[in-house]
Amino acid sequence: MIEFWNYFKLRKARELEAILRSFSDGILEYDEKCRVVLMNPKAEELLGVNFEDIRKLKITPELARARPELKTLAEVMYSKLAPFSSAARKLPGGRAEVMEIHTSLPGLRLAVTLTPVFGEGGKIRGFLKILHDVSREELIGRIKSEFVSIAAHQLRGPLSALKWTLRLLLDGDAGELTPEQISFLQKGYMTNERMIKLVNDLLSAARIEEGRFGYEFKETDLAAFCEGVVLGFGQQAAERKVGLSFEKPSEKLPPVYADSEKLSLALSNLIDNAVKYTPGGGRVRLALRRENDFAVLSVSDSGVGIPKADWHRVFSKFFRASNVIRMETEGTGLGLFIVKNIIKRHGGEISFVSEEGQGATFTFTLPFNKELVLKEEKVGLEEFF
Repeated sequence: MIEFWNYFKLRKARELEAILRSFSDGILEYDEKCRVVLMNPKAEELLGVNFEDIRKLKITPELARARPELKTLAEVMYSKLAPFSSAARKLPGGRAEVMEIHTSLPGLRLAVTLTPVFGEGGKIRGFLKILHDVSREELIGRIKSEFVSIAAHQLRGPLSALKWTLRLLLDGDAGELTPEQISFLQKGYMTNERMIKLVNDLLSAARIEEGRFGYEFKETDLAAFCEGVVLGFGQQAAERKVGLSFEKPSEKLPPVYADSEKLSLALSNLIDNAVKYTPGGGRVRLALRRENDFAVLSVSDSGVGIPKADWHRVFSKFFRASNVIRMETEGTGLGLFIVKNIIKRHGGEISFVSEEGQGATFTFTLPFNKELVLKEEKVGLEEFF
């Protein structure tokens, strides 16, 4: 019986070892006295240590200073020792939390998921950390952004030249045209305009990801700003037989600290979507109000709405709702990704409520206090999950 039990334990240990070796993320476990009790090969590779050399060794900041080869391990166990560590963020559905740690090793950035290990009686007997290397993802993302940026720049010149040529022909500067020729040229001109918008959206998304979208903030009268944006959509709304209105605040609002060009891009994207996906006879309304220390803007429509199955992807790159794809095949799917990042950079938040077939309302906030505006462009840890 004892031989069978030993065989069973040995088999289970081998199965566990095989599972740990197969993990693409590093796994590190240490007890309540900070003694390392478990480490898989990926963790050894990331942290530059051999598990057998440090098994049951109590890792302390003092020991790491005396033994430089343990420095990276200590930075992961004691995040305050690292050159940079983000605030821990709770993961839904449990006690686990995640944070980003930039270690002293050049280029090694880790997303570290921490979860307590409980013993008998519910007492914490240690901690388990999963180490996900985001350095490679950052590099791949940077390469992709650079490629998109270069490709878009190369397309911009020819498309602008083509637009100028088509405009020249449509204006009759190269001679009179027949109605049929004008019709063909107008279709070509509109197709070229869509291509230019695609290129501009790709450039904007790439620059946002690279943290170089470029903002110039100044005090802005939000009510006058909104009136100007709505006025620019008057013709488009009239052509689609959609009512477009602006509901002004009941009081004069303080100015906000904003980049009017970028904010115009964000608001225009929301209004354009609302007008585009609202059937004739429907209504689109922009409302501005004050809520404590924030200006609140909402764009409401009576359009096709967003299916519930698509809600979780609304602000992600290249998202287009399944119902609007069937209605209109054109579109980059980058608009709401750009909108969210512009609003975040202004120190605000954006949300939406929608029901398929019942329209949608997108609401975002802007702080009156310019100290709440972010000082620099950042890509959050959530981009990697």
